[in-house]
Amino acid sequence: MHCKSPLISIIVPVYKAESTLNKCADSLLNQTYSNIEVVLVDDGSPDNSPLICDEITKLDNRVKTIHIPNGGVSNARNIGMQNAVGDYLCFVDSDDYVDANYIQNFVDGLTESADLVFQGINEVKDNGDIIKKVPDYGIYCEDNVLEGISDINKYSMFGYVCNKLYRCSIIKEHNITFRTDINISEDRIFALQYMAYVKEMRTINKSAYFYIMQTTGLTLRQRSYEEIKTAADENLRVAKELLKNRCSDRFSRDTKRMYIMSATGYLIALFKLKYSYMQRYRAIDQFQKEYVQWLSFYTPVSTDQKVLYELLKHSPSICVIFMQAYFALKNIRHGKFA
Repeated sequence: MHCKSPLISIIVPVYKAESTLNKCADSLLNQTYSNIEVVLVDDGSPDNSPLICDEITKLDNRVKTIHIPNGGVSNARNIGMQNAVGDYLCFVDSDDYVDANYIQNFVDGLTESADLVFQGINEVKDNGDIIKKVPDYGIYCEDNVLEGISDINKYSMFGYVCNKLYRCSIIKEHNITFRTDINISEDRIFALQYMAYVKEMRTINKSAYFYIMQTTGLTLRQRSYEEIKTAADENLRVAKELLKNRCSDRFSRDTKRMYIMSATGYLIALFKLKYSYMQRYRAIDQFQKEYVQWLSFYTPVSTDQKVLYELLKHSPSICVIFMQAYFALKNIRHGKFA
């Protein structure tokens, strides 16, 4: 156990959350661990969220609200970090909620030397079903923290922002921020940047965060080739930086697997959206020259991925021609002629 009761800052970006904000805030203010500050960052929300933030702030002196012009969730989190005064911090989204032991779970995992604590996550589906993802209990010291990331990756939850407790001094000393120009996997990029300074990481085999699965809006919009590739390339760059100073064959394999999984996304986007033949050719050609040898690290799941995998065995021109034909037929089958 940690030898004191550290102050935990909880950063909550708020945008168009008038229907969920009260439930979220209530779940935070009813924590069994009470030494917290809740930082509500109103990201220029056009609904009643700013007023709700102010009302919540009046009711509990552990809450402070910051109103900023709309700049996106990453900017809001960065502003929240700048204004956090806790010893440690975590992130909660305003459309989610937590159970009463969320912060206590983190504190239970703290020691004087722990720089990062993980817990699990509960994914809440539209129909109310809950999928619990809970890591095994673990302690990872400096030489094997990359093994810890791989252990967490087994449960597909390293990339979540809400299941980690960070040491504030590391974030501020090294000016670690969320990339405001990337809106895919920016949480994972932030975590990987932070991992460069972690000397001890702990995982707790509990899950107290309820993550509402989004079925509309930005999360379902077909992202462009450029958006997906920029995020994938930055994830890869940060992971490679970690591998310069710490050795882990397993993390290296996981990094390649994650990149190829993302690469299938950006290559398929070339054919789902309107790109020219030459744009598609150049992108396929570049991928084959740089990454085709990594294909074995990822097993394709969807039909689109399986078709792409087969065609990547051939020249860029053949790949493009047959992928174009495949998606043309697919669109006709689904009544899309654009």
